[in-house]
Amino acid sequence: AFAANFQFAPVLPLLTGVEIRTNTVVIGVTNLTMGVTNFAEKSSDLKSWQPFQSLVPGDTATNLIVDTHAAPAAFYRIKAVR
Repeated sequence: AFAANFQFAPVLPLLTGVEIRTNTVVIGVTNLTMGVTNFAEKSSDLKSWQPFQSLVPGDTATNLIVDTHAAPAAFYRIKAVR
């Protein structure tokens, strides 16, 4: 009998660029899985993370928009829920 043993390596989101437009930061991300909920999280100390935006891409690339008036200096990451 034939037993298939398939393993799929997860594709990790990839930062493609950061651009400042007036008072807005645009973070470009690719390798997002279409139809999967991703959360943009921010932290001021790299210890405690708070989700501030969710996105479900219809394409493999997207831009994350961060309003710097409402979000002072912080660290950002993308978390994919699988």
